[in-house]
Amino acid sequence: MKRDNKGLKDKLVLRRRALSYAMDGPCLEAYAGYGLLFEELYRQRFPVGIAFDKNRDKAAHLARSRPEWAVYESDPVPAFSARLHQDVPFSFVDIDPYGACWPLLTSLFHERQAFQDTVVIAVNDGLREHLKWGHGGDFGVPPEFWGSEYDQYLALCKILIEKKAEQIGYNLLRFEGFYAGYQNQMTHFYATLTKASSLTRGTA
Repeated sequence: MKRDNKGLKDKLVLRRRALSYAMDGPCLEAYAGYGLLFEELYRQRFPVGIAFDKNRDKAAHLARSRPEWAVYESDPVPAFSARLHQDVPFSFVDIDPYGACWPLLTSLFHERQAFQDTVVIAVNDGLREHLKWGHGGDFGVPPEFWGSEYDQYLALCKILIEKKAEQIGYNLLRFEGFYAGYQNQMTHFYATLTKASSLTRGTA
């Protein structure tokens, strides 16, 4: 079996930190590959969840290895744009695309999608290098951020996550990330989001 495990150590480091803030509830693994992160982290933590991968062999392997989960041989972006599983209250969302995370986050963060009162988003994103060449618009990055933010991409990620969270009534409670990979082109980050009403109750 060919394993797409480049940068696996960095992914594990970030997700172990992120999982310490996660509630119980369903997990979404949006680009699950051959399930290396599931075997290392999610099998014991999340009895149920939803996994996607466009590759037929990978999706078949995912279905065999986690029969309690729903598994799709599909791109998750159009699936969530069509409001698939909008009633599933995710507690943890893992996003590991070959490219940018923003198309999926845009399709997932809508007012009808259910989440737990606290939801953790863990991301491995490959957009940073493209921004130097003004390609941010291809991935849903607002034009005011194109070109000049290469060295501040993590700060941009925090701003965009916070904006998307506010659109669905959540607040950004915690954000942490780092650059890795060849010439630091990969960006790893996680964000803890809390429903605004829950945060208000907790501080009253």
